Amino acid sequence: MPTALQVLAQLNNMSQENPTFTFMLDLNEANAILSALQELPAKVCNPLTEKIKTQAQEQIAKLQAEQAPAAE
Repeated sequence: MPTALQVLAQLNNMSQENPTFTFMLDLNEANAILSALQELPAKVCNPLTEKIKTQAQEQIAKLQAEQAPAAE
């Protein structure tokens, strides 16, 4: 498994300037990341925290909508 520094070096060599990533995290892992972000200054962490929360809420709503017909 490559180290974090090796992964960062690979990213620096990518042709796309700002690639987008998809991470698969469970609720506890996502909450741990959000908690850790809150240790940073607000001007750094708040935009990223809000982006994570928004994406999570969209996914939760989708999961709830998918489960609603099964509950009836």
